[in-house]
Amino acid sequence: MPAEYSSIACEIRNNVARITLNQSPLNIIDIPMMEEIHDALEHIQSVGDVKVLVLDHHGKAFSAGVSIKDHSPDKAGEMLEKFRGLFRRLNSFEQPSVALVDGMALGGGCELAFFATW
Repeated sequence: MPAEYSSIACEIRNNVARITLNQSPLNIIDIPMMEEIHDALEHIQSVGDVKVLVLDHHGKAFSAGVSIKDHSPDKAGEMLEKFRGLFRRLNSFEQPSVALVDGMALGGGCELAFFATW
């Protein structure tokens, strides 16, 4: 079972894995959220019977993008490495994935939604 998360929720039910962005209303993607998503993806891959991955959200936006605070010179390198790590992890999935977008998906949020449905 994955750890308890503060900025996402993760569940696996009936062969469907669901990661829900849970920093409403805008689901700004910050470094801690990236780490939680990566951890959840790692857990999902370790479960043998998952047939599909769903990326979902609470709030009025799928995501308004990556935190501006994490674009600062002292954090940008770490942020970019963690963000790229999410895409590498998603790319390693053999199962199909889908993003349920209702509302805004801007910047990095749009990239995440788009890549999930690639």
